Amino acid sequence: MTYGTLVVSQPHFKQNKKLITDWQYALLRTRPKIESVFDYLKEHLNLVSSFPRSVAGYLLHYVRILLGYQIMAIS
Repeated sequence: MTYGTLVVSQPHFKQNKKLITDWQYALLRTRPKIESVFDYLKEHLNLVSSFPRSVAGYLLHYVRILLGYQIMAIS
């Protein structure tokens, strides 16, 4: 942990292996799922957009995209 940031990734093959805690291992196991969801949101549902021109507009855009994703996942 450096400067309050925790990087969750597999060590490089040349790096020394270190023990990790249970919660770090749980984060490491869920990382591919989270990345695949964000990839889908960004590539297929246009989560990243330059259209909104205010903070409220960005928030509304993100809520709309996430709500659409949830409705699509349910059906």
